[in-house]
Amino acid sequence: MLDIENVEASFGIPGGRLEELMNIFEFRLKDPGDTSLFKKGAGIQSTAILSSFLWVTEREVGNGQNVIWLIEEPEAFLHPKLNAVCRRLLNKLQEASTVVMTTHSLGFVPQDNKKTRGVVLDGVHSKVVSFRNYRESTDAIRRSIGVRFSDFYNTGLYNILVEGPGDKEYFEWVIRVLPPNVKRNYPHLLSPDAHYLDFGGVKFIGGFLMATWEYIREEVPAIVVLDGDFAGIKVRQDIQQYFGNKGIAFTENQDFVSVHRLMAIESLFPDDWIKSIREEHSGWFDEYSVDAAGDIETFKIKEGSKGSYARKVKLLAQDEVDRGEFGWAARWIVVLNVIEASLAAKSERLLGFRLAVNEVEADVDLDAEDEVDVDLDADVELEVGEDLI
Repeated sequence: MLDIENVEASFGIPGGRLEELMNIFEFRLKDPGDTSLFKKGAGIQSTAILSSFLWVTEREVGNGQNVIWLIEEPEAFLHPKLNAVCRRLLNKLQEASTVVMTTHSLGFVPQDNKKTRGVVLDGVHSKVVSFRNYRESTDAIRRSIGVRFSDFYNTGLYNILVEGPGDKEYFEWVIRVLPPNVKRNYPHLLSPDAHYLDFGGVKFIGGFLMATWEYIREEVPAIVVLDGDFAGIKVRQDIQQYFGNKGIAFTENQDFVSVHRLMAIESLFPDDWIKSIREEHSGWFDEYSVDAAGDIETFKIKEGSKGSYARKVKLLAQDEVDRGEFGWAARWIVVLNVIEASLAAKSERLLGFRLAVNEVEADVDLDAEDEVDVDLDADVELEVGEDLI
């Protein structure tokens, strides 16, 4: 951790000989090692030099001079903690002199837009432009150097936001075991540029979206996957109400997908499996209910049992896969189709292109028996060309 408050400056006599002071002197810094300024890092050097500008200005002004400083990109080489220090130094310098500064750093743009000008290319010449507000001036820098709000959150080219790590593992596993003739329909999901971002719970993903979705939605293709249980419904309603008041869309099957009515992601496996697991391991269930016809109304797996449940359903699914049967994946494919279509449409809108079917090869090993036809209903066929936006 860099502690700028404890840095001490001093002058040294070169070679210990006083007569040398007439020709040259050393500027030394102790942080805590006492060495010449020019043996320090470039960021410390820049900060020290800015400090010396203030010292020089005070003396020049005291002699009746007007001082103008032309400073190019003061943010260069700075440790992040030094940014605030250098901004304070520049503010003091501006109080005592005229400072003309160029910068590519958002942190060094003045809050007062009257003090800011931009330089843009007009044909073969540069043109100076004004900004109406602070947002305009910082947006100009973001566009010119490619800084995106989403860059701070480890987003990829294609983004699937899920509630927790277990959801991410389910999606990656299901896609991996699907047969090639189904897998080929998911070029964006199978792209090495696809990122699953998990948030450790539905409340956390809700807070993240309220703070960031307004910006991320215009920068990168992204879709949010929410459980259909009451917690997921509550978060979805809160998000839609919040963004509705701001005139920002958060639309089903475009911006988000609910995995299953009134149930969590664990319900995407066949009901018969869930009933069988309930009979064998009732202690894994926090909640379970069926209707008069015996159909599952809702169920909830205990937090501490989700890993055990996941291992059990994957074993059951693997048995089916080994026999070349994939009917168990029908609900998963419905959700995957929505995610893929959303990413394809947003890719075209934001990036100017979409990946074609078969353009991306799956980075998985498939056994020969996986090359099978899958008997799926028509409503789960993917229409990659359908524009959802």
